Amino acid sequence: MRKTILQLTLLNEALRHEVGSHIKQAGSLVTDEKLRFDITHFAPLTKEEIEKVEKEVNNQIWNALEIKTEEMPIAEARKTWCSSIIW
Repeated sequence: MRKTILQLTLLNEALRHEVGSHIKQAGSLVTDEKLRFDITHFAPLTKEEIEKVEKEVNNQIWNALEIKTEEMPIAEARKTWCSSIIW
């Protein structure tokens, strides 16, 4: 579960960084075969946008950043960069 949340978080942050801060998660599906991530956006992503997002996600994975789990009030969490993983 933690690995999946990390994948979704990396993808969401890369989309917001490369495509625009207006991007919001609208749903997801995780199976053994695939990960689907639904977003709000006004047009299909271009090939170039997809490549930029893939590159950013891969760079974050290769950096092997430390994973930290922290519980806090939702108002405080929304002020942090990790607001994309708040349900």
